Amino acid sequence: MVTGVIKSQFWITFWSGGVPNPFSVTAQIIYLLFAERLDALHATKE
Repeated sequence: MVTGVIKSQFWITFWSGGVPNPFSVTAQIIYLLFAERLDALHATKE
């Protein structure tokens, strides 16, 4: 569960990085999780 402090820190980080739209933030998080999963799958194949 994402607490208020963690959620607040995410918003501050993305807002200061130039991503003010909540949908863009969600898309960025999903992309990062997807890339991390692909990297983990690639590492297990090696």
